[in-house]
Amino acid sequence: MKKEKTFAESVLNNIMEIRDTYDVKDLLIKKNVKGNLSDYLKELDEEQLNILLRCYFRDEKIFDKDIKDRLRSLEKKIKENFVTVIASMPYSQIVMMEDFIKGKEDGKISDLFIYCAYVFLCVDENQVKYRVPDDLKDLFLKNITTEDKQIAIQAELLTRLFSMSFSLGLIREDLVFSGFDIDIDNIIDKRKFLKDIEDAVDTKIINNEKYLWSKDFIYNDEFATNIENRIYIKRGTKAYAEYMLKMTLFTDRINSILKLNPTEALKVVMEKVLLKQRKPSLIVDDFVNNYDLTVEESEEIVDIINDNYYEIRFWDNGGRTEEEVRALDLVLKGKPKKNTLEECLKQLTNKGLDQLNACYECTDKEKLKKIIIDDVFMSIEDYFSNEEDVAEVLECNNKIYNGNLDITSFILDGYAYLYKDNEDFKVIIPKELEEILEETEFEDYSYYDDDEEEEIEKLDKEDIIFLYMIYNGVLEKKTLQKLLKNNHNIDCSIKELDKMIDYLEFFTNENYYYLYDGMEDIIEEILLPVKHGFKKYKIINNSCDDVLDVIDDFKSDIYSYLNKYSYDEENLETAAISLLYLININLVNEELVRDSLKVSNFNIKNADCKNIIKIINKYKNDIPIWVFNGYTKKELVNVTKSNKVGRNDPCPCGSGKKYKNCCGK
Repeated sequence: MKKEKTFAESVLNNIMEIRDTYDVKDLLIKKNVKGNLSDYLKELDEEQLNILLRCYFRDEKIFDKDIKDRLRSLEKKIKENFVTVIASMPYSQIVMMEDFIKGKEDGKISDLFIYCAYVFLCVDENQVKYRVPDDLKDLFLKNITTEDKQIAIQAELLTRLFSMSFSLGLIREDLVFSGFDIDIDNIIDKRKFLKDIEDAVDTKIINNEKYLWSKDFIYNDEFATNIENRIYIKRGTKAYAEYMLKMTLFTDRINSILKLNPTEALKVVMEKVLLKQRKPSLIVDDFVNNYDLTVEESEEIVDIINDNYYEIRFWDNGGRTEEEVRALDLVLKGKPKKNTLEECLKQLTNKGLDQLNACYECTDKEKLKKIIIDDVFMSIEDYFSNEEDVAEVLECNNKIYNGNLDITSFILDGYAYLYKDNEDFKVIIPKELEEILEETEFEDYSYYDDDEEEEIEKLDKEDIIFLYMIYNGVLEKKTLQKLLKNNHNIDCSIKELDKMIDYLEFFTNENYYYLYDGMEDIIEEILLPVKHGFKKYKIINNSCDDVLDVIDDFKSDIYSYLNKYSYDEENLETAAISLLYLININLVNEELVRDSLKVSNFNIKNADCKNIIKIINKYKNDIPIWVFNGYTKKELVNVTKSNKVGRNDPCPCGSGKKYKNCCGK
């Protein structure tokens, strides 16, 4: 039975839809308001009131009520939801709300809090200010106790501790408590916290330092090799948790081939992949030499390692990726007296200077300075699509380096630098480059080339949406809306898209559309996380119809081969669609092929399975891969030739390097 959504979850789902149509700035009240929640709600114009009503109500009957009843109902819902949310707030949000209640407005409030009407945007003396209504302040202070803060901190510490294991292996004790912007000593007793979790966590003394190890994982003394020389990056809890999910999925993919029990599979991944930085080929050889793998299985291991290699945080490097290791080679000899590019280049070590010289093939410092500045101008739109992305990078300036992907790329390109401040590495963006970023203006993001526009417009709206779904498998509602607007000049509300998707007999979730029923788990766990990292989308035009012919040919070959087992058209269609699905999600191996056919009532022999995989291999490079946003494997390589890859994007050849430092040279 499907679990009912909580009230707070329902509101969040409503907000996700509202955000597709209305920006948070649409809720700006153009005057300074004081008082209780009711005073703020009275100052909303009709459109603003409707936005908030749609955040809290699905029933259209609310709009039949008179204005006073609508305001009363909304006020009640907001307060009920606020109390529910307070009870499960993470510590960072508790601190944020406390700061705003105390009048500290230099932090950044979550947009969700504004859509929820816990916080309002008001104009005061020509400046936009955040305001918390007085009665919500009282509700917050009444419902947040010291004990609540302790519970929130402990919950975050537990999440942090167990997710850090995937990044660091053995966790130096002090690092567990270092991911907070404030001193937590006044809130929790660290010794008591560690005592309370000793059933789940081992303490190991290595070279007079305390390290923590999760008892869920099999320990190996090799995990402590060279531990005293490891250099760590201080990351936030969210970064550790996201990486833990990636490595869990990575381990599952490896184990779909090795077929070990989950605990043993994780141990194998730790020892052969995470422990020590090695070239991908050496990691693959280790698997091939220790397991009886078929040629197809070996090839799949190669794909899995190559797909993930440049995201792996190697334990012997202190949980740093290969790029982060290279970034720390560019640490300056000291903090520059002047925040200029020239001064930063002067402070570079010989190793760091050699690295930049190799990147730009230039050994003259004056020329190098000019080349870097020119490169920033050329690269900004490859790095960023809007001002918010730029602001996120600028916020890293003079802060502790936390492995931010854009900042890491900036450092490797000489756009930003690191300097040591006691035990911390801090970011410095030279003022010339900072000014370029601040002054950059962005046009609306476009998914297409100008010379494609005429051809694009020849397709009907239904055909375009149909093909986007075939090429992508799953598309977030906002993404499809943007693709239609930017690529085809088609304006569609989310409601209109919902109806069109239903007409085309595809499926709808609160936040996205998808092709086949029953694929929700793989969407959440695999497809969307990877698609988000692959920014380019396949452009739909008349030539995209060709893929339907390829799919038909593939299905025809599968029908022909399986006819000896069954003439049942429904079984044959189900089998062909299941095998096509494996190609679409880029997950083809003998076991999955056999399982897919069993579901379709085909119990095939080993020789038949191999022959079917040969049919798959014949077509798989010409069929869209959903995590590549609709590009086929063949197009992913050829896309470099048509200049559709940004200079700072990962090179589609799979090297893991930036395009400009690889095929784009």
